[in-house]
Amino acid sequence: MFIKALTGDFAGDVRDIPGEMLLSVLVGFAQQDWQWQCIWQTASDSQEKFLCTRADLVARIVRALMHGRTVTFRGEVYRANPENLESALSYIEDEIVNSGLNVGVEIDNQNGVVIGTGSPE
Repeated sequence: MFIKALTGDFAGDVRDIPGEMLLSVLVGFAQQDWQWQCIWQTASDSQEKFLCTRADLVARIVRALMHGRTVTFRGEVYRANPENLESALSYIEDEIVNSGLNVGVEIDNQNGVVIGTGSPE
């Protein structure tokens, strides 16, 4: 999957990141509070796109929570502090999975992340 760094030390760079490394790379961006863009057309198949979508979503949630922003999903607003970051992330992931809905990032800005829903497939 190709990603483009929008801010940070690699701003403007486009790199092909192997699927098994994508989550680690994006979480590294999240820790630095850097922004990125996934270039979805470069996914080789639906399985790669699914894995990359998950990595992108998780990293955006991590970035928001790590830097004092909120995550909103189905009307619930989530926050975390350094002591409960992992448990907050786990709780949000469980809420998403248990919803049975297709999800995607609707908003990712200085206020936080809003996760939108669609119907299950």
